[in-house]
Amino acid sequence: MSMIAAKIKANQIDCGIGAGMENMSIFPMMEYFIPKKENLSKRTYDEKETLDCLLGTGEVAENCAEEFSYTREQQDRFGMESHVKAEKAQNARYFVNEIVPMKATTKDFKTGEKKTLVVD
Repeated sequence: MSMIAAKIKANQIDCGIGAGMENMSIFPMMEYFIPKKENLSKRTYDEKETLDCLLGTGEVAENCAEEFSYTREQQDRFGMESHVKAEKAQNARYFVNEIVPMKATTKDFKTGEKKTLVVD
């Protein structure tokens, strides 16, 4: 969602859908979302803190696990608790006033049938 917010702030898009999932083993996110080195200011590479912003989610997780001695079980439990909290918040409609319903059209590629639905 921070990527959507940043793109709106930079006037790159008018609105976006903050949703999705990660599957780091089959989707090379760095290739798609991190600008190519030649498109970044040389100063980007002068500071370690700036370079850390170019790390992928998987690298950040590995670094945190090592630095703070988190076990895989602790990370999995934290992830599960996060999903449970998100589901409770969604069911309780805590953020309903922050979500703008948008109409979207989907197409069934097998039948060619199009449907309009509201994404909220």
